[in-house]
Amino acid sequence: MARYIITEKAGRFVAGRNNTGVGTVLELTPAEAQYELTLGTLAVEEAPEAETDEGGDTADEGEPKRRSRTKIAG
Repeated sequence: MARYIITEKAGRFVAGRNNTGVGTVLELTPAEAQYELTLGTLAVEEAPEAETDEGGDTADEGEPKRRSRTKIAG
C-alpha cells in the first residue's frame, strides 16, 4: 500500500474514511486513492531521501559500529 496525505481541499470523508485533518497520512491502495488524487484531496507522500555521510554510504547513526573479534598476534 502507498501512503497519501490529506490536503486542505478534502471534505468530511476521504476515500470512504473520516477526514482526520490536513496532513494526516493514509495508507491506501492505488485504486482507493485514484479518485481522490484527481480531485486534489490527497497527495502522494514523498519518500524521505536517505542521508549520506561523506563517504557516500547511508548513515547508520542509531547503530553502534561493529568491532572485529579477531585477535592480533603479538
